[in-house]
Amino acid sequence: MIRTMFPTLLFTLLLSLSACTEQKDEATLLNEAKTQYDNGEFSTATISLKNILQKNPEQAEARYLLGAIYLNKDQFLAAEKEFRRAISQNPEHEEALLALAKAQLSLNKFEKVLSTLSAQTFQQQTSKIRALIMQSQAYLSLDKLTEAMDFVDKANTIDNQSKYSQLGSALIAAYQENTDQAIATLSQILQQNPQFHEATLLKGSVHSKAHQYKQAAITYLEYYHSKPENFAIRVLIAHNYIKAGEYEAAKPHIEALRKHNDNNPTVNILAAQIAYVEQNFELAKSLANKALNNTDNSLAQMLSGLSSFQLGENEQAYYQLNAISDYLPKNHQVNKLLAILQVKLGYDDELTTQLNHFSNDANLYANLGKEYANLGDVELAKEMFNSAAQLAPDNAQFKALLGMFKLANDDNSGIKELEQAVQLAPQFKSANIALALNYADAGKIEEAEKIAKRWIKQNPKSTAGLILNGNIAIKANKKEDAKAFFTQALALEPNNIVPLFNLAVIAAENKNYAESNKQLDKLFSIDLEYPYAYRLAIDNAVAENNDELLEQKILKFIDSSPTAVWPRIILARRYAIKNKLKDGFSILEPLDDYSKLPNAYFQTLQNILLQTKQSDKLSAVYIRWQQAQPKNESAFLSQIKWHEQQQNYQDALVTTRQALSLEQFKQNFQLQSLEAYYLLATSQFSLAEKSINRLAAIQPEHAFILRIQGQLAMAKKDYAQAIKYLLNSYHVNPQESTAIYLASSYRENNEINKAINIMAQLAERYPNKVKYKSLLAELYISSSTPEKAIQYYAELLTITPNNVSMLNNLAWIYAQQNEFAQAEKHARKATELAPENPDILDTYGTILTKQNKLAEAIEVLTRANQYKPNNKEIMTHLSSAYKANNQPKLAEQIMNTMPSS
Repeated sequence: MIRTMFPTLLFTLLLSLSACTEQKDEATLLNEAKTQYDNGEFSTATISLKNILQKNPEQAEARYLLGAIYLNKDQFLAAEKEFRRAISQNPEHEEALLALAKAQLSLNKFEKVLSTLSAQTFQQQTSKIRALIMQSQAYLSLDKLTEAMDFVDKANTIDNQSKYSQLGSALIAAYQENTDQAIATLSQILQQNPQFHEATLLKGSVHSKAHQYKQAAITYLEYYHSKPENFAIRVLIAHNYIKAGEYEAAKPHIEALRKHNDNNPTVNILAAQIAYVEQNFELAKSLANKALNNTDNSLAQMLSGLSSFQLGENEQAYYQLNAISDYLPKNHQVNKLLAILQVKLGYDDELTTQLNHFSNDANLYANLGKEYANLGDVELAKEMFNSAAQLAPDNAQFKALLGMFKLANDDNSGIKELEQAVQLAPQFKSANIALALNYADAGKIEEAEKIAKRWIKQNPKSTAGLILNGNIAIKANKKEDAKAFFTQALALEPNNIVPLFNLAVIAAENKNYAESNKQLDKLFSIDLEYPYAYRLAIDNAVAENNDELLEQKILKFIDSSPTAVWPRIILARRYAIKNKLKDGFSILEPLDDYSKLPNAYFQTLQNILLQTKQSDKLSAVYIRWQQAQPKNESAFLSQIKWHEQQQNYQDALVTTRQALSLEQFKQNFQLQSLEAYYLLATSQFSLAEKSINRLAAIQPEHAFILRIQGQLAMAKKDYAQAIKYLLNSYHVNPQESTAIYLASSYRENNEINKAINIMAQLAERYPNKVKYKSLLAELYISSSTPEKAIQYYAELLTITPNNVSMLNNLAWIYAQQNEFAQAEKHARKATELAPENPDILDTYGTILTKQNKLAEAIEVLTRANQYKPNNKEIMTHLSSAYKANNQPKLAEQIMNTMPSS
């Protein structure tokens, strides 16, 4: 009973409290709301007005005030709705009519503005002028200048000093692009009426249209200070600051806008522009792509494409920029970049058409020359460099590029271009150095000295010139002259480590190790991060047999500069050589800022952890390295290679895919190729084939892709096709692994002699690699010259006398040649080394059977059968031994228990 009474009592109590509350009438509530509105207390006013409208939805003044609040907050649709309802209750409400027109203007409903105002008769003079000016604005927006001017004239007739009439005149001036007049009028209005926001907005717009972007941003900023919640104004401020190149001024506005709405495409495009200027291309691309998810904007597409290019994601850059190229002028910078991408990606079939729009752009031709040079296309590179030089015959840089390229490709006519470059620009540093050094390399010491000395004569305080003279003196074996030049260079720049290092090298070559070390000590006092200096210091220490002293010196470097990287790398390597792996790890471990460490640090740490078999630590190092240097592909490739070395292809595939999932590596061709390779290695043939075919379409002559095409064909047992791909791969890049696959395919295709030829070339090229001679010997077993296999195995067993596989193979060849004594000798030794290997036991037992040593043969073959039960070959050999030993029942029993398949 108590439980049912409680709600009733509570309800009664609430009723009684309510009855005690003083009721305010509608007029009082409305006056309070107006006061709140006038004081700028819009949130409180909104609540009061909604309370009034809840009781009386037809209260026109409450509707108007609520609309005015929405208008003030730039919520134009909500404002329009409230003004319409206010007017429906009070058609003579002038302020509501004008406010409705203003909201419609803001919503670009220009015909609606004219319809709202044209049929109205306003009693107040100010209202009449405002109505005329808003109609003028609507007509201007509809490109009807004559009508617009007519309405401004009417407003001026009523009162040409009204701020609205003057605003109308400024509107007409702005429309007619009379910028100075418009700005002067608006400045005058704002001087007298600082809070006239419409004039401020118009002034900002006029500045922006006249490309006065900084002034536009400052003007919009004035408006923003009065309405800090206005999102659109902040966008305009940021946009104009960016157009003005005032990126730092734009940044705080963009950051605030993104906090407010990080999905707004316009804001993300602005943020992408800032990120691109700051060379944070990964962020720029991410922001541009985010914008593209919500809008089809060509600027966002361009920013994404340009960022992809800067990140080396050439396929993605080409796709993105090509999508907008048709909408840009033919000579636009994007189309120039597309020409370069076409060469990079091998899509240069239409390059001639593209170049027609840049026929006089020497810079573009020079850049295309560099791209073709990188691709190894000598002829096309030379053609492009030639075009650049011809288009700009007085440009020393293009002459030098052509000359250096020719010389790099054994075309001595490049000397002529370098000579012309130096004539055009006698102070052109790289051209002088290249020409002089090429003369010196060609043995033209006098010509080289002439250039170098002329440079010094013209620039007696040129350190680079003195170093050049020193290098040429070394080529001429004039070491004293070289020392003099390097000493002069040091006098000019005491902290220049290049002459110091060269002086140390000269002293070491003269076996003056004390002097060499003295120069190195000076160098180390300037720069502890010069790896070549450590190499020379190590050579000196070895020559003097005092590497312990060197290690102590490096330890002092570490003590004095704990954050120095190369002293730790060098010392860790020294410790690793001496098998002091724990000390090596301890030296490297304190360097924990992985974001700044070079690849050499990680390679050294990796080698130590591999030798100490600390796989867990190595995995953690890879993860930290990748997180700290996400753009460094070596961080991923090193881990991938480690997995491959362990033949852990599944983990290699996982790591490869992790890298490819990152935006910066999505188009990385090397990683895509490795993914295809590991799909193949993990027997995912269908996926591997799709991936390989796609990559082959992009780069059909890529050596690695050709190789894995061959491996795929091998997996399908299509050895003729495999040979075709592998031969092409080997011609492009004669890798050892490719040769082995090719030899294997020849063998499987019954082309033993071709397989032998390939392996013989490898064995000759790498005489110290036992593996190649061993594979060659195996091939000779199947050939018509098995005696060569015996020759190779005999040679190999002098190097690795306990190699069980080789002993077994040699024993089998001797048995085939009926040389059973030699066969037994090698088979017995193999069995002693591997007494539990069933295949080795099988060979030995079979050889014993052939020699009629049947009891011993049966004992050996029985052991083989125990270690490898149900093997048909071993069981057959054991049955034969029983049969030869007059034990037919046991022989039959073995055959009866043999598996059927």
